Amino acid sequence: MLFYFTPFKMRMQLLTAISLLLIMASSTLYADKPELANYTYATYLGTGFYKAAGRDVTVINLGFSYTPPQQSGRYLYRWRLPVSMGFYDVKNIHNVDDQFATLSWTPGIEWEIPYNNNTTLVPYVDLGWAKNMASGDNAITYSTGLSSLHRFSAQNREQLWVNRVVYAGYKAQSTPHNHYVSLQTGIDWRTPFSFTTDKRRFYTTVFSSLFWYVNSVEFVRMADDESLTENINASIEVGFTLGLEKSLDLHFFSLKQFGLGYRHGNGLEAIRLVFNQPI
Repeated sequence: MLFYFTPFKMRMQLLTAISLLLIMASSTLYADKPELANYTYATYLGTGFYKAAGRDVTVINLGFSYTPPQQSGRYLYRWRLPVSMGFYDVKNIHNVDDQFATLSWTPGIEWEIPYNNNTTLVPYVDLGWAKNMASGDNAITYSTGLSSLHRFSAQNREQLWVNRVVYAGYKAQSTPHNHYVSLQTGIDWRTPFSFTTDKRRFYTTVFSSLFWYVNSVEFVRMADDESLTENINASIEVGFTLGLEKSLDLHFFSLKQFGLGYRHGNGLEAIRLVFNQPI
């Protein structure tokens, strides 16, 4: 693990961020009718293959966004337009249609607010819709959060340290209001290894991230009238990415990094496909 000792001003910023996290973390997490990796939260899981409570879930998260051009002022903003799909127990490509279980669209807006020369605060607000294909249940989803992105120099390269708090909830037709809070901290460390192709120059990073869940996240599968439950209080993820010195920009999608991550908690395993910032 690599540590970076910040000056006094950065330590004060960190203490402020931690205070905000603790205030928001006073919310509780509960579920009267829980599901494995609750379908309303697929957007915040990220693309990958998840295994918990004896069941497999494949999540595809299409992280579309749009940044209006020619913005004036100090604060930039971006429209978040992610679409997420979930598939339960997919064994091969031939049964994907049968296992298509969830769909969600969670638009929102986020801002980039410079705090100092090295640190940017990124708050966001989401409000969207999710559907459980198996039960036909619909839900209104909402989320808000705050990220602190601190860039610093080490080994003659720019490194990234991220702290984040996420609050998410939903109101479904058949279940009462539900919400959760997660806290995250991690480092994306740029390595000395890089290479160049005919048209693009690539660099590499390794990353590690820790997650804490207030009151633990409950993953449940119903089988033979028995509830198989895993309570996830924390998890850790490690992985690597390839980065492009010049990002690949499409109209609603920009690719800067891509790679793989492995997440592990007590009863939870996941292999994530990482696009752009891995933390």
